[in-house]
Amino acid sequence: MSRYVLVLHGPGKRLKKDIGTIEKLSGVKVVNAEESSNVMVDEAKPSVKRVVNKMQGWRANEETTMAAPGPLRY
Repeated sequence: MSRYVLVLHGPGKRLKKDIGTIEKLSGVKVVNAEESSNVMVDEAKPSVKRVVNKMQGWRANEETTMAAPGPLRY
């Protein structure tokens, strides 16, 4: 399962109907939908990226993580 960050670009406010559309996508679980322009979702298929990128002003990108560096050894 991948985690995607959905970002609203440009001027304007995030619409509740947009969030509703995202929540209705098959296999998508909204993890965080605070009152910012970002939404975090877990989903089973990469189709969420294709659907969200077609929505006006929205972009979806797969979350990337980096391991924290280990302690310095002198």
